Amino acid sequence: MIRGNYSGAIAAYREALRQNQLLPDVYLGLGMLYRREGNLQEAMKAYQKALTLQPNYAAALVHLGYIYTDGPEGHRDYAKAKHLFHQASAQGDLFAVIALLDLKTRK
Repeated sequence: MIRGNYSGAIAAYREALRQNQLLPDVYLGLGMLYRREGNLQEAMKAYQKALTLQPNYAAALVHLGYIYTDGPEGHRDYAKAKHLFHQASAQGDLFAVIALLDLKTRK
């Protein structure tokens, strides 16, 4: 993913999941890749799966929150985003704190 080989990264993440479906970090990575491709539905599913496996996974909470913040017009939900960012910030996640400040400027 870092080298820009997104399709290769997706294939690698899928292979990792084939071997072990209980890896929240893999679902997070897949979500990031899907979002980058503009596939927000699959990104949301991946983040939600990560959160099913690890309910207080701050990074997944923040990334899911940004989908609700930056999603297409008519699909944005700042209240859901705020809730997710608050959950992550309660764990001390600095990105969540920044996301909450950013969310205030969008309203």
